[in-house]
Amino acid sequence: MQDLQKKKRWESEKYRVWVKSLPSCISGIEPAGDCHHLKGHGFGGTVKAPDWAAIPLTREEHERFHSSGIRTWEEQYGSQFEHVVRTLGKAIQEGIIGEL
Repeated sequence: MQDLQKKKRWESEKYRVWVKSLPSCISGIEPAGDCHHLKGHGFGGTVKAPDWAAIPLTREEHERFHSSGIRTWEEQYGSQFEHVVRTLGKAIQEGIIGEL
């Protein structure tokens, strides 16, 4: 598998604002208010994941992720990757990310 961090990072303020406007993928509180970028799963270290790899979390949920760590958080709330896939699916359905 090619190192995902070697590609140019996709950034979109419009997409981040949209993600923050969604209900939290954990609690359903809306708007979530924070845009959490995927950690692990091929991303991490000193390079932030691209904006397409973001999920909506509340500030408290986001802080809990960073204080508890990937493994603990995912055991409690599920795979970040699965949350990213659902968020991307919603973005495509709503026309936020266009069809190819």
